[in-house]
Amino acid sequence: MSEDKLDEGVEYGAFPFDYYIADHWPEGLEESPQKWEELDYQSRADLKVTDLVNGLLSGLTNDQIKVLSIHQSNYERNICANLDTGIQKIWLRTCYDKDLNEKYEKMRADGEDEITLFRCLDDSNCYAFDDGSLDHWRQVLVRVPGITDFRGVGYDGDVLTYHSGKNDEEMRAQCEEIEDEESRGLALTELEFQVVVYLLDREAIETGLIKMLWLDEHGNSAWENRVEPSSLNSLSGAFMNGIRLDEITGGNSGRGSLITVFNVLQASIEEEKIPKPICQLENEASVTTTTKGEHSIELANIHMHLQAAQQVTADPQKAEFLEYYNSYFTKS
Repeated sequence: MSEDKLDEGVEYGAFPFDYYIADHWPEGLEESPQKWEELDYQSRADLKVTDLVNGLLSGLTNDQIKVLSIHQSNYERNICANLDTGIQKIWLRTCYDKDLNEKYEKMRADGEDEITLFRCLDDSNCYAFDDGSLDHWRQVLVRVPGITDFRGVGYDGDVLTYHSGKNDEEMRAQCEEIEDEESRGLALTELEFQVVVYLLDREAIETGLIKMLWLDEHGNSAWENRVEPSSLNSLSGAFMNGIRLDEITGGNSGRGSLITVFNVLQASIEEEKIPKPICQLENEASVTTTTKGEHSIELANIHMHLQAAQQVTADPQKAEFLEYYNSYFTKS
């Protein structure tokens, strides 16, 4: 994405927040971070259809566009473009302590293949929010108000509503059919997700575990997980293959639970995205991919993920399991 020009679909006037600012910004005031922050949080509760309609009818003036451009960079608008229908992923670094630079770079290197696909917010001049408070990351909502707008908006009367899985009756019905109470609860919570923020604050960098914040339409953290950088690639593959979060976490639906390659592998087996153990295969030699619906995972990719898992797995039972699978993938 380019820093010096706006990408298609994020022009001034493309986001509902643009019109809220236009309608509520004090006349004659050009720059005020405090007022911008105040209106940002107000808009998440007060944005009405009339704000959008009136703005669309009248358009934005040059002065209003200038206010928008002063308080937000082109890149910050560009990352809000809805490029696809999948869950949007934001990489947000909020801790820039020099004593943690080496650890941070190691984490980034471990997940580099996947991180290159993220929309990255990594600039000490803009995002050094970490002051030790648990919700310091919420300041990114001020700089990037459209961070939860990826799926677009609709309306309910005069109230603007975000397109969300929680309003999909078919999806809700499928989740309601899940027998396990904890899994059902998490599956229903998943319907609220608009974007996942991979947070690199001091705690995350010190522990080597990335925090995953699943944000709802109002920018609140609806759920949280932790993940090892080396697991990012396999995790994304699981999501692409339609595996739910409650399945990936291995039945542990506790907020903040750790997601590992082992969890992803187990879920992939149970959902028939990869083969069961060799002894359960009727024709081992014929298996090259396992397909369900329109989704498939190449076994070569799973082999790569297994190798990464073995490097970080201390549990003897899990290590033996991974070695067993690894031997299968290296036979051909």
